[in-house]
Parts: sequence; C-alpha cells; structure tokens
Amino acid sequence: PNPFCDEANISFKLPTSATVSASILDAQGRRTATLLMDEKMSSGEHQLSVRTEGWSSGVYFLQIMVDGQMGSKRMVKGCR
Repeated sequence: PNPFCDEANISFKLPTSATVSASILDAQGRRTATLLMDEKMSSGEHQLSVRTEGWSSGVYFLQIMVDGQMGSKRMVKGCR
C-alpha cells in the first residue's frame, strides 16, 4: 500500500501463465531495484516484497512487463 516505509509489498494477478519482469525506478528514471527478470509465472495471485531501508523518501515507480506488455504504478515512500 501507499505510502510505504521500510518495505514495499506488491500484489498482482495473472489471468494466464506469463513471463514477468518487474523493477522499481526512482523519480529520475534510475532503476532502484529489480524484482523479477523474465520469470515464468503461473496464473493466479502473486506477491512481491522489497526492502527499502536507505531509500530516500519520495516518488518511485513500479514498472512491470507481462508477456511484453508494459505497465507502471506510482509508489510513495514516506516514513514518519
């Protein structure tokens, strides 16, 4: 959920098995983390998590590619 603090949890659902890549980019477009790289995944619900200690507070983008189709989601790191 947004905002996240020291760990970001990401959920997604695949209607069919697919090849998936997922990365997190900072606001300048620099890759901060690679979560998956061309992973063959089964259909159904999936969860990923990434530790974010040491990351600056601010806006990040989850970039996910499923069978060559790109999508992105805005994420906000904000610790109190």
